[in-house]
Amino acid sequence: MGRSRDLANLGDYSASSFQIDTITDTSGGNTTSINSTTPTANTNVGKNVIINGAMQIWQRANSSTSAGGYFTVDRFSIQNNTANALSSDAPSTFKNSLDMSGTPGGSSGYAIFDQNIESWNINHMIGQTVTLSAYVKNVGTSTVNLSCELYYPNSQDNFSSVTYISSPTSQAITTGWTRVTFPSFTVPANAANGLRVRLFRYDASNNQQWRITGIQLELGNEATQFEHRSYNQELDLCRRYFQVVNCGGTSIGGTWFSGTDNFYAHACTITPMRTTPSATYTNLGGGNYWVNPGIAAYSNNTFTNFGISIQTIGGGQGATVRITQQRAGAVAGGATPTSFYGYQWESALRLTFDAEL
Repeated sequence: MGRSRDLANLGDYSASSFQIDTITDTSGGNTTSINSTTPTANTNVGKNVIINGAMQIWQRANSSTSAGGYFTVDRFSIQNNTANALSSDAPSTFKNSLDMSGTPGGSSGYAIFDQNIESWNINHMIGQTVTLSAYVKNVGTSTVNLSCELYYPNSQDNFSSVTYISSPTSQAITTGWTRVTFPSFTVPANAANGLRVRLFRYDASNNQQWRITGIQLELGNEATQFEHRSYNQELDLCRRYFQVVNCGGTSIGGTWFSGTDNFYAHACTITPMRTTPSATYTNLGGGNYWVNPGIAAYSNNTFTNFGISIQTIGGGQGATVRITQQRAGAVAGGATPTSFYGYQWESALRLTFDAEL
């Protein structure tokens, strides 16, 4: 059988494998299907390098007026004193959007937010043409366009110092949900360090409240269908940079070390992270004491110096925190702690691990 033979003539012939250089649509168009699916840019998995572009994940909070960091929607950093919040107003096929209300207490100002894209995720786009698109809606009285700025970090994945690249032509926003597409651009070589995508509006005179979702950055010179990912897929992508571990009730086991009068317990990250994270804790209330199951409880009044420390695991891409509670004075009920038993923390404890760019 010659290589040039038209595969259509094979009819129902089947074999374990074919070696084929090219499959060409007989109509000269784009209708060839495999298992009822037509391979196109719209069906490519992993084409969108923006994480949480559909605004699905909000691990920190659903609203904030803080500035200069990550406060609400995952992977997007708010860069000025902008009221921002989760909104259920969204175009069809989307569930959420990010509502940007401008300067709190006034009717004007910037509404700026960034996504810093890790070097690993942008590397395949270096020197290539890419296209940025998003779904937007104007809510306020302002008619100013949506603007975009691009930056690269001056050292790999360190966005504390960045260099400006360009500003693709701004795009108009209407009072209904519309998809805007910025002019395509070439990702420069220096973006091997990472890429910052900044979106904003500025109006010094009018209420410029607006909403956005469906942000996509992809290879090619046109915007293709938005790549929807499942909630769990998006959550795992976000957890590389930030994650919450809620330790309520009897979820943390610990050990008493009588020689140092300390309880020690450990809690680990849920998934590996970008780098060794920082960790914080919040006591959400509850019994707030250690208990030796079935034997004795030691009340909060007998312990001081609650704290946590980071211990690296997984080659720097994960961490466990050691939770320390020090005994001070007599133990409640006259019981004596011992290192021969396990203990459990009985209050609601919230741990956060942060490895954001």
